[in-house]
Amino acid sequence: MPVSSWEQLPLRAAHLGRENTFCSGDHVSWHSPLDNSESRIQHMLLTEDPQMQPVQTPFGVVTFLQIVGVCTEELHAAQQWNGQGILELLRTVPIAGGPWLITDMRRGETIFEIDPHLQAAASTGEEENGIDGKEASGQGHLLTGLKK
Repeated sequence: MPVSSWEQLPLRAAHLGRENTFCSGDHVSWHSPLDNSESRIQHMLLTEDPQMQPVQTPFGVVTFLQIVGVCTEELHAAQQWNGQGILELLRTVPIAGGPWLITDMRRGETIFEIDPHLQAAASTGEEENGIDGKEASGQGHLLTGLKK
């Protein structure tokens, strides 16, 4: 992810009325390829970084977050259901991130195109758990980068 994009993330949080904070499961609508290419990966979901442990500071606990790049259709599913649910679906598809949720900016298909059963799983989750639709709505977390 280009540095200029990193610099814009706190502005996004401030625009949403928060103090530069994000939570696991939040989504960020970006509407532009995250690596300035022609990639379909144009949005972000955030999840707790599996390699970085929370750190206690004089100001409280800091939890590190991993940015997971997603396609527009995956973002829409996260908006209609919830980010954590879509992250769990992404974990089941090796080319879409697998268990470590590693973003491949060259991925040309959504998880729903790769495995049509996942669309049904997202729709069922939405029906069973209700619509979440939150965007960048937590606090006390620091972001770590896209994994390559």
